[in-house]
Amino acid sequence: MEHNSTIAATTDSEKGTGNKEKEIYRWKNTNQTNWKRSKELEKKRKCLPYKSKKSFLQLNYLKVLNAAKIVARNAQKSLHKTSVRNFANPIQDLYKILRCKKEFLLKRIIIKPVQTTRKSVPIEKQRSSSREYGFYKNNTVFERVCKNYFMSTLCISTGPIETAVKHVDDHGVFTKMDNRGRQVPANKTPGEQIQEKMKESNKVPVKLKIYKKVFGTEYNLAFYHPKKDQCSICNNYKKDKTNINIQNEYTQRIERKEASYRSKELDKKKSGHESYLCVTMDLQSLLQIPSTADSLMYYSRKLNLYNLSIYEFKPPQNDAHCMIWTEINGKRGIAEIASAIHLWIKNLPEVLT
Repeated sequence: MEHNSTIAATTDSEKGTGNKEKEIYRWKNTNQTNWKRSKELEKKRKCLPYKSKKSFLQLNYLKVLNAAKIVARNAQKSLHKTSVRNFANPIQDLYKILRCKKEFLLKRIIIKPVQTTRKSVPIEKQRSSSREYGFYKNNTVFERVCKNYFMSTLCISTGPIETAVKHVDDHGVFTKMDNRGRQVPANKTPGEQIQEKMKESNKVPVKLKIYKKVFGTEYNLAFYHPKKDQCSICNNYKKDKTNINIQNEYTQRIERKEASYRSKELDKKKSGHESYLCVTMDLQSLLQIPSTADSLMYYSRKLNLYNLSIYEFKPPQNDAHCMIWTEINGKRGIAEIASAIHLWIKNLPEVLT
C-alpha cells in the first residue's frame, strides 16, 4: 500500500515567518549507496583502507603487502612458480564478491578422501578428508599451492576455509545461510510493550515513528473510496435489517452472487481449451471530453464519450478490447451495444466454436 500524500506540519519557529513548511512523509525513501557504511564497504571491496563498525581503521593494503612478501619469499625458495605480478588479482576478485565468497573458496579447494592414515593416531582424531589448494591460471589451468600460500594470497585465516568446507554439499555448493542481519535489534520496541500501550488510555503519548510503523504494517487500513453504483437491495438491507421480506431478498441476492462467482471460475478454467473462450463486458460510466480543470471549460458544453470494455480470459494474453464512440455516432442503447459486440465477434479466430 503506497500513499504519496504529504502532511504539512509547522513548528513554533516557522509560525512566526509563515513561509517555511516541513513535509512529513509516511515512509522515508532512503538511498543506501549514500550511507557511510556502504561507502566503507565499497572501500573494503577495492582493498582500500576502511573503517569498521567499531570505528577501527582496517588497513587491507598492509595485509596485501605482508602477503606479497610471503609470496615473494616462497617464489624465491621455488616452492611455487606463480608469478608475483598476478598476486593482487585473486584477492581483488575475492573482495569484489558480495555474497558468494565461500563459493569462491570452494572452487579453489579440492576435497578428496584420505589416502593414508597412521595407526598411532586415534580414530576420533583422524582427518575425514584431504584438501588441495590452488589457483586457476588464465581461468583454465589449476595450479596447486600450499595452504599457507593460499591463505596469504587471499589475506584470510583458517576460519573461512573451515566454514566453507564444513557446510558444503555433495555438489560443491555452500549450504549454510548467512545469519548476519537476521537477529532482532536490541533497541527494537517489544511487541508486548506495544500491546500494553494500545490497551492503555489514549492520553499516553506515543512516538510518531512507532505510530507510523505500527499503523502501516500491523493494520490493513486505507482510505475508502465510496462506490457510486451501489446495489439497491444491499442499501435497503443496511437501512432496515429487521424486515423479513428485505432480509429474504438480500439472502437470495447473496446466493445468486456466489453462484455467479462459481460459474465464472468454472468458465475461466474451461477457457484454457483452444475452442472455448470466456469473456466479461461492462459499459463504463459516462465520460466527458475534454477533461480539464480550467474554470472556463468547466461550464462549457462537453462531448459525451461511451466505452464498452470486453475482457477475454484466454491465458496467457488475456486481451482487453475497448469499443469507444461518441454521442455524435450514436447513443448507448441496444443497437449500439449489439453493433460493438458484433464487431468484436467478427475479429475472433475461427477455432472458437
